[in-house]
Amino acid sequence: MDFFTYQDEARRNTLWLVLLFTVGVVMTVIALYIAVVLILAFTGVWYVEDPSGYWSPTLLVMVIGLTGVIIAFGSGSRWAALRQGGAAVAETLGGHPIDHDTDDPQERQLLNIVEEMSIASGIPAPPVYILEEPGINAFAAGHSMNDAVIGVTRGAVNTFNRDEMQGVVAHEFAHIVNEDVRLNLRLMVTIAGLLAISMVGKQVLFGVGRASFYGGMMGGRRRSSGKGNGGQVAILLIALALLVIGYIGVLCSRLIKAAISRQREFLADASATQFTRNPDGLARALAKIRNSSAKIEHPKAEEASHMFFGDALQTRWASMSTHPPLKDRIERLAPEYLDFKPAEHQMKESQESKKRPKEAQKEQDPFLPGFEGFEDALGGAEAAGTITALVGAASAEHLAYGQQVLQHLPDELRRAAHESLGALSIAYALVLDEDDKHRAKQLKILKNDVEPATYEETVRVSEKVLSLDRWLRLPLAELLIPALRQLSEAQYRQFAKTMQDLMMHDDELTIFQFAMLKMVLHQVEGSFESRKQRKRRRTTSIRQVEDEVHVLLSALSLVTSDDPEVRREALRAGLKRLDKYRGPDTIHAESFAQLNTALDTLAAAAPRLKEQVVDACSHTVMANEQVSLDEGELLRAIAATLDCPLPPFIPRARVA
Repeated sequence: MDFFTYQDEARRNTLWLVLLFTVGVVMTVIALYIAVVLILAFTGVWYVEDPSGYWSPTLLVMVIGLTGVIIAFGSGSRWAALRQGGAAVAETLGGHPIDHDTDDPQERQLLNIVEEMSIASGIPAPPVYILEEPGINAFAAGHSMNDAVIGVTRGAVNTFNRDEMQGVVAHEFAHIVNEDVRLNLRLMVTIAGLLAISMVGKQVLFGVGRASFYGGMMGGRRRSSGKGNGGQVAILLIALALLVIGYIGVLCSRLIKAAISRQREFLADASATQFTRNPDGLARALAKIRNSSAKIEHPKAEEASHMFFGDALQTRWASMSTHPPLKDRIERLAPEYLDFKPAEHQMKESQESKKRPKEAQKEQDPFLPGFEGFEDALGGAEAAGTITALVGAASAEHLAYGQQVLQHLPDELRRAAHESLGALSIAYALVLDEDDKHRAKQLKILKNDVEPATYEETVRVSEKVLSLDRWLRLPLAELLIPALRQLSEAQYRQFAKTMQDLMMHDDELTIFQFAMLKMVLHQVEGSFESRKQRKRRRTTSIRQVEDEVHVLLSALSLVTSDDPEVRREALRAGLKRLDKYRGPDTIHAESFAQLNTALDTLAAAAPRLKEQVVDACSHTVMANEQVSLDEGELLRAIAATLDCPLPPFIPRARVA
């Protein structure tokens, strides 16, 4: 399946989630009604001569109301706790973020793997959390790719080698890209509601039982022979019924998780293998779990078990497990690892590592031979289709490209990119003009807008930023996103205003400036929007957004060539790809402000409509059968704003 099919599948699974949740609630209501009737009859609180008299619409409404309140409270409180996205899930499970200044070589290796994959896949680098658990496991969580995090247990960090960790991280990236994280978060909220019934029953049972015990001690026999005993016993029995029937919720939650999660695990395994082109690494990671344990001891593990790489509950009954059997997953990837012996492999790996110095040198070569860009290998329409197919489908070549980017970025800038002050300063430095006159105006604006420390740091790093090759500047901007997300909302608003002031100091924007502004601000702002859960109208037809698409394709056609006729042909090549488009086919002389508004509107489109838009953009760019750096950066900014992660496709070797 492609990226857009995965997106549709995730939305269909959401409908299944609602249906299964409804079934669970109905079963709980029926069971609770029957239990209440039997208890009231048994204790003598309610007696009727005809059994049909036990049917009471009033009692049913009360039971429905009680069940609804408990489930709403359980789900609502969990939703409120998880509004901040993936970070809230990781912290709920006892995780803590890895500091980029860590001295632990295994933690640094993990951070490097995540950054490589982020650059390669075109999504913001998710923060990485460590769970101090001995079990070998990992998870991804968040509302979207703009606020997702990756969590890894200490057991996994200590057990996996680089290839195995790379396979596991690629698996979690697949969950992020395919929107499984959003589905999983909704599932976590749903499960919390179903589990709340059992929790309420336990609290009431112990509360009333304790009160009865102490009341009996204080009141002696007089209390035991009083009139209120039937009602008190009924309350105790109803609390017990809530506790027992609440386990219907536990059962339903596990069935829901099993029904929805299993196939997504197979799909994520397949995507990870495509990404790394190394099924052995992922298969060995699964084999190591099979020979050890993936169990998570944290009390909240039940609610989040479906998010993990391996079965966090070590479920005994296969039908109740949220994950496919490890044997089946390994068999699909690399059957030879079914009889894998970790100790033997570790000894072999240790012997081979001594022979690796020369091979390691090869990995430091300036660039990959053979990855020359689509314009060399394919013609216009075929290349455009390849670009569209790349959305959410990074390959091993892109991963190698991400590694090359990190190798060529100066260490000082990489370190600074992970600190709030450094990230702000680099972001400002990236939009400073090379022309001394314009640069002086920008620095004056900056001095008035920001604190002295930020201004001084920007001036200090600006020379290093200016000396970067152009192909490295947008990847550097992408590395800033995790640190910029740590800003408060007020700090973020000030940052966005200052960036716009710096870029518009002469009322002109370069393509790079617009691409960087749109990518960074959209992906940083996404984490604030996820906390508010802002609703936008979802468009499903090109006819609803004709003006916005026209503005978008016009902007792309203007950077394809200086020749007016070539520009017109580029625009028409894109418009032909749109279903039921009836708008103009002449170039719209838009401003960046109009382009910005158009992109914000299209960001709310349905996945299949976004696919049409990205496809049209690709055909516009590839109409002249080549891609310039400006076109590539603008196309990636457009895709990022539509939440359609597009891997880099302009290698260093093609940049003039």
